[in-house]
Amino acid sequence: MTWNDFAGGRAVDPATFVAAASTLLESAVAAAGGGEATKADFVAGLQATLSTSGPYGTLRLDAGLADRDVRGELRENAIAVSEVVLDLVRTVPGTEAPGPSDIHSSCVGYAWIPPVVERLIAGPGLHAARNLYNEWLWQLVLLRDALIPFTDPSRVRVLADADGLTRLQDARDWFVVQVMTRRIAHAAIVRFAAEALTGGHAEGAYGFQYGGAVVLPPVALDGELLGPAYLLGLREGTLVEQDTAYFVQGLQDDEAAGTLSVPARVIGDVEVVGLTDRLVPGPPGPGAARTLSLVVGFDGQEVGGQRILLDIRS
Repeated sequence: MTWNDFAGGRAVDPATFVAAASTLLESAVAAAGGGEATKADFVAGLQATLSTSGPYGTLRLDAGLADRDVRGELRENAIAVSEVVLDLVRTVPGTEAPGPSDIHSSCVGYAWIPPVVERLIAGPGLHAARNLYNEWLWQLVLLRDALIPFTDPSRVRVLADADGLTRLQDARDWFVVQVMTRRIAHAAIVRFAAEALTGGHAEGAYGFQYGGAVVLPPVALDGELLGPAYLLGLREGTLVEQDTAYFVQGLQDDEAAGTLSVPARVIGDVEVVGLTDRLVPGPPGPGAARTLSLVVGFDGQEVGGQRILLDIRS
């Protein structure tokens, strides 16, 4: 028995995902003997797991000398996103469908706080409770991490399937290495964000389009120069016809193809002025990469003449 109806893959907002995952929580509570006190201990365990510091934290952003600015911005957003997830856990009604009696959890072995340890090793017959709790914890850690790149996480729709967000395990591990051990490239933040929303990425991308929304640094959407410098904003609307487009740094001197005029478009208050449309070789396999050269401006003023190049995978 599965705990969600995401089979086949679909985009879901955080509230929908947390509501589905509550089936795991309720099943874990029941398997551990039931009661509101048990549930409260499990939620407290999640809170400790979502911390960015301390012995139970799964994403330590309180250490490291390199890139303090970007790491600090990510840490503040991770704390804010964790509060969003915890608030949803406490307030969003769960699903009415019966939950699984046991599950094979792919959780990587997060530490439990003492009250949870007492609940889950207090006696025989608690194997299912441990599996269900671990899977619930794992899924919500993946959700929290998938939302960290975004300034408005409640509006983000992550790509989930029958296994929840387990598909993000490798991408999440890669992202954690980036933010915990080395200088953090903006492209690394965009890559993980794209994996969470689209299921793929383009090397070097600094934004993307998917599901009728555009994801870019906030300055490219709102024009606030003093806003978040390293996170990503999401704006409903599209730049191109294709559902999925990755914004990458293209070659300015590409002479392999001709140019075509591209009409201007507007997303909210942002004017996007089209310049050229060039067809360039795509990756191995079917399809091709179509590179579109654009300039983003506000009130008719270009932002430093920066060009946004869209790598559209078809």
